Amino acid sequence: MSAIQHAMPVQAVRVPGKLRKGKLTVKTPVGLPDGNVEVTVTVEAKPKKRNGLSLEELLAHPVFGMWKDREDMKDPHAYARKIRAKFNKEFNGERLQRRLNGLD
Repeated sequence: MSAIQHAMPVQAVRVPGKLRKGKLTVKTPVGLPDGNVEVTVTVEAKPKKRNGLSLEELLAHPVFGMWKDREDMKDPHAYARKIRAKFNKEFNGERLQRRLNGLD
């Protein structure tokens, strides 16, 4: 560093930014003079939350995977189709009509 650089006042400004695919994007406040700058990057690691839980907390939760051994749910798509078919059959009138007639 030269003697001139030591004599120049230093202005420190904290600005938020985003780092994505190796490119840093920041919005500087109005009024900063043009010139060379030195950038210090501080990465704030914030775990993503889902319903108040981080991914690690969600995976560690006791209910995660509780149905993994159920034979009737080995094929989730077939299971969902079966449930939908049952619902549609019951509420498309067949069972409802039986209930209204006092047969069910």
